[in-house]
Amino acid sequence: MSNQLQALLSQPPSGIMLLGFGAGNVPYSDALAAALQLAYERGHMVICASQSPFGGVSDSYAAGSWQYDYHVIAGGRLTIPAIYARLLWLLLRYDSPARRRQRWLNNVTQAGTTIKKR
Repeated sequence: MSNQLQALLSQPPSGIMLLGFGAGNVPYSDALAAALQLAYERGHMVICASQSPFGGVSDSYAAGSWQYDYHVIAGGRLTIPAIYARLLWLLLRYDSPARRRQRWLNNVTQAGTTIKKR
């Protein structure tokens, strides 16, 4: 996984999806942690999604929580197509990696708040 991520780092900033197991289990390695940090520094947005068709990803799930220390964003209950569409929209709409990240976090937080109020 770290080799695949390293290959993407020479490209312009983009959106990258990590597909974890269950609620976001991504095995830790020093090489992967370094690649994730470098991806963040180069302006890439890395979102963790689940390969499981139901459920979602949580940054509180212990087996995968390490990745969030390296600026990975939990995809929450969004499906893989929804994450792809959101990343594409952000890349086309905003030219700054910081604005993309801010907009992602703001939209996901608002959606979560709206759902909880119902």
